[in-house]
Amino acid sequence: MASALREARTVCSFCGVGCGVIATAEGGRLVGVRGDPDHPSSRGRLCTKGLALHETVHLPDRLLHPQLRAAKGGSLARLAWDDAVARVAGALRGARGPDAIGFYLSGQLLTEDYYAFNKLAKGFLGTNHVDSNSRLCMSSAVSGYRRAFGVDAPPCCYDDLERADLILAVGANLAWCHPVLLRRIEAARAARAGRPRLVVVDPRRTVAWSGSVTAGFVATIQRTSSPPSAACSKSSTAVRPGAAAISPPPQKRSSSRRSVSEASSRCADRSVAIAPTSRPPIAFG
Repeated sequence: MASALREARTVCSFCGVGCGVIATAEGGRLVGVRGDPDHPSSRGRLCTKGLALHETVHLPDRLLHPQLRAAKGGSLARLAWDDAVARVAGALRGARGPDAIGFYLSGQLLTEDYYAFNKLAKGFLGTNHVDSNSRLCMSSAVSGYRRAFGVDAPPCCYDDLERADLILAVGANLAWCHPVLLRRIEAARAARAGRPRLVVVDPRRTVAWSGSVTAGFVATIQRTSSPPSAACSKSSTAVRPGAAAISPPPQKRSSSRRSVSEASSRCADRSVAIAPTSRPPIAFG
C-alpha cells in the first residue's frame, strides 16, 4: 500500500532570495516541490534550481555518512558517527586556544543551522573566527555599499523595484542571475504599462539585453549597421530620438568593449535623467 503524501512549507536553500517552497513527501522521501504562492518575496515562483530540489537530495553519490582520508591523496573510507565525533572533539581539544579554531560554513545552510554553528563557535568554544560563503560571495558588493553609502546592506526591497519608474542594470543578466526577481519586474511592467523601464548596460548580448524575455526591454547598444543615433531611440521610449550619438564599435575586442561601455553609459545617462528620483538598489557580488 502506497504511503500517503504529505506537504510542508519550507524555504529553498540554494541562494539568499529564500524562495518559499511547498515540499511533497511520500514515506519520508521528498518526491516533489512547487512554489509557495503565499510567500512574501517569491510569490509562488521558483527558478530551475528550486524546481529541481527533490531531484538533488536522492542522488546516488550524495554524502550520507562520515568519511576519512587517512593520508593526503588517499582514498576515503567510511567512518562510524561516534568515531567521527570523537576525532573532531580531539582535534578541538588539542587546538592552541580558541583563536586557533575557525569555522567556514556552507552557503547552503538554513538560518537555524547558522545559529547553531555560531552558538557552538562563539558561545561554547569561544572563537570569533566564523564566516560563511553566504557572506563572502557578496564581499565585493558589500565593500561597494560601505564605500558609497556607509552601510553594508541593500538599501531597498523588492517592492521598491516593482514601483520604480526605471531600473538600470549594469553588467547583470537578471534572467540568469535573479530569475525570480525578473519575473516580478515583468509582472509589474505588465500591470503598469511598461514601467519600470529596464536599461541594460552590457557589452554581452544577454537575454535581458536582447529583449527576448519581455517586449520593451531596453537594449542600449545594438551591434548592427543601424544609424548610431537610432541604437537608443528605437529600442526604448525612455530615450529621445537622436539623444545620443553612438559610433559603431571597432573590430578589435578590447577597444570594442570599451566603446560599447562608454556609448551605452551615455545612452543610459539620458534614460536615468528622466526618472524623477533615484536610489541605489541591489548589487551582485
